[in-house]
Amino acid sequence: MASVLERNISLDFARTFKRRAAANTQRLADLASTQIPELTTAGAAHFAGGVFVLVAGMWPYANPTDAVAAVAAEMGAPPAEAMVRENLSEGLANLLAGLVARRR
Repeated sequence: MASVLERNISLDFARTFKRRAAANTQRLADLASTQIPELTTAGAAHFAGGVFVLVAGMWPYANPTDAVAAVAAEMGAPPAEAMVRENLSEGLANLLAGLVARRR
């Protein structure tokens, strides 16, 4: 997001957006702590931040341009939404497993 969406915005908009994002990230960390007691507080916060990074990073792949979608189909790639769903699930599972294993 920082490379595209957070450019050329006002200070007030940035302040509101960042505060809301931080509150939502904290809510996710709290939920992760509740559901996965093996996670430390720091691990839950790391997981919540990782969710944000993975989703933001995969968004362009989930929303390809028509040209990119056409070429991907020609190459036999799965539909973008299926690829993102699988990779996001795998990435989040690996992140959680690693945090729990490391007792982070």
